This record gives sequence, C-alpha cells and structure tokens, in this order.
Amino acid sequence: MNGLISFLFGGKNLLKISLLTQNIFQDLENKNTEAIITCAMIAAKEKDSTILFTPELSLQGFPNELEKPVSPIEPERINEIKKAAHQYEISIGFGYFEHQSGNIYNSYSIINPKGNTIGFQRKRKTFKYAKEDLYIKAATETKDFILEGMKTRIVICFGLRFPSLFQSESECPQLYIVPANWPKTRIHHWEALLIARAIETQAWIIGINRTKGIYNGHSLVINPNGEVVEKNNEGLLSFKIDAQMVSTLRKKFPIK
Repeated sequence: MNGLISFLFGGKNLLKISLLTQNIFQDLENKNTEAIITCAMIAAKEKDSTILFTPELSLQGFPNELEKPVSPIEPERINEIKKAAHQYEISIGFGYFEHQSGNIYNSYSIINPKGNTIGFQRKRKTFKYAKEDLYIKAATETKDFILEGMKTRIVICFGLRFPSLFQSESECPQLYIVPANWPKTRIHHWEALLIARAIETQAWIIGINRTKGIYNGHSLVINPNGEVVEKNNEGLLSFKIDAQMVSTLRKKFPIK
C-alpha cells in the first residue's frame, strides 16, 4: 500500500517510523521504560526507523480507577529515554504524568537523538467519564512543531473526539500523533474518529494505542485520503509515510 502511495504522490520525503502498541505494566515505570528502550533499539537497528511512537502514559499507564491523586513520573525515567534516543540515534515519543506549578498534567514528549525535546503536548481534554478531570489539569494550549520537515501536532486520547483540536487558523499540520489508552469497548469510535480527522484535515494520522486487559491495540496509520494503510494490535510496527502526499492532495482537492 505504501509503495502505491509513493508512486501516486511522489515519495520524495519518506519518514521512517515505528510505533509500539504497548502492553503497559500499570504503575511499573522501570519495566515500561525498559520495554520502550528495547523497542527503540530494535526500531533503529533492525527496522531502520528514525522515530518511535508509544501510547499515552506509556511510562505509567492510565489508572484503572482514578479515585485518588496520581504520582508524577520520576525524572530518572525521562533521562533514561533521552540516553536511549542518543545511543540508538532515534527520536522517541512517550507519555507520562507531569508535575508542574502545583498541578499534574497528562503529558507527551518527543525526544530527538540529541536528547532535546522537539515535541511536547499536555492533554487538552481530560476524560470526565473516568474522573480524570478531578486530578489532572487540562492544558489550554496546542503546540505544533516540526518533525523531520513535517508540521506536526499531538492530540492525546480523549481529544480525538473534538474536531476543533485538529483545526488551525493557518494551514493544518501535515501529521497528527494521537497517543491513547483507548478501551476495546469503544474501539469502533476510535477507528471512525481517526479516519474522520484524517479526511477533515487531509493529513497523516498515527493513532498509537495500548493493548492487553481492557485494551486491544488497534493502532492505526491513516493517510490524508482517509484510508487505513497500517493496523497493529500488539508490539512493534514499522512503516513509512510520504510527506509530499499531504501538499499534493490539498492542492488537487482543496477543501479550504
């Protein structure tokens, strides 16, 4: 499928990406960090990827019951991710609870091989159904950034239900990263909404989900035409996306 996309739309700017549909060990930061680092090594050395994405809260997991305050991530875990990004020369995206100015945020960072944060987003829409809003502060800003030449935005989990978080006063991003802990009971919502967001924005959408227990993976890569080109229920998936496809499609079929 990706070969056909490259043929039709040019294939000049291919991003080599891996995503981890992760079996997150609840609240076991050390074990989750080790799993991510191992996958970063495999993605870089065996799959030739330059980017690894993991799910929402991939270092800690979304609590089964949010009946009490959550603990922020230990700084040591983030330092370990930075060292791995540098060692294996790969950018790594990961999620965690962050303590800042007396508040706890559900945050997602992308660290490049130099150990610098190139992408960062706090969750804009907290999940009231699971009482996340009682303990997690919702962010008010969306921060776009450039990832290997592509204008990119992170929208965390529940934010997928809000089209406004995908829109832009200027040109929409070319790539949206949607890390999630999305349960299998509503997995049909997940797929439908990811496809809708891709069609609305004419952008690449990468949805990275958790697996095992109440989760069943279903990580998806969707092209700017709204077509599912990759699907993964567990483990590491490696693929390429064509940045040129976005501008070509938007020019051929303008919707703004």
